[in-house]
Amino acid sequence: MLRIGRFGEVTVFRMGRTLLGRVVYPVHCFLVDGLLIDSGCRSAAREFLGAISHRRVTAVANTHHHEDHIGNNAFFASRGVPVYAPEGALPFVADPRRIKMNLCQHLAWGRPAPASARPLPGELRTERFRLRVIPTPGHSPDHVCFFEPDRGWLFSGDLFLGEQQKVLTRDENFSALLASLRRVLALEPEVMFCSLQGVVPEATTALQRKIAYWEEVRDRVCHFKARGWPVRRIVRQVLGPENLPSVLMTMGFFSKAHLVRAICRGACGDAG
Repeated sequence: MLRIGRFGEVTVFRMGRTLLGRVVYPVHCFLVDGLLIDSGCRSAAREFLGAISHRRVTAVANTHHHEDHIGNNAFFASRGVPVYAPEGALPFVADPRRIKMNLCQHLAWGRPAPASARPLPGELRTERFRLRVIPTPGHSPDHVCFFEPDRGWLFSGDLFLGEQQKVLTRDENFSALLASLRRVLALEPEVMFCSLQGVVPEATTALQRKIAYWEEVRDRVCHFKARGWPVRRIVRQVLGPENLPSVLMTMGFFSKAHLVRAICRGACGDAG
């Protein structure tokens, strides 16, 4: 499935595999002045590449190495379009077999083909825009965002995802995520282009709300952890019952328990 929209000078591509008529874990990528930010998932390659082949793409820039963000890099690299990725992402772009994927990830997004890529510079320039590269680890160690200061555009990759995000994957770093959210909040962005939500207007307000929500969750988790509560009980008390169908469908890839464990691992010492 592919849907195409626009927000001013930014073309928005929403893609993903469908199941029973619904998109399973959609992903967005964005085309601005010839620069494609992330290349989407390979499972939607036929529709996406058919649509974008009629548009000018002068470069591709990846926010991080996950399979739903580098899925179509090989198509562009094979046609001489320069592909840029964070330094830590380069080994995964060159050899996507290094990406740990379960069956759900294979079905939803597909495994990318190998592609050649160059390390991201500190700033990307197009004919009309300049995008600063902002390191934002947490979702993955190599994650970056792109910020266009004159327009107040923040291309946030998988940093934001939603104001009341209640799940994480197993490998995410909560403390690093919270620090990265504060880092981009300090930029006072006006519009956020999120890989899950698409276009998020009033970006600064949305970031403030997410940070406040996660700080509240963190404080409550740490309170109950200090009382010796087990993870499952903390999940039910703070976030509500685990969504078991979602956990089972994703083979444990996303869960509320991952968020609680991530907070317990490193954030409780920062609370209060």
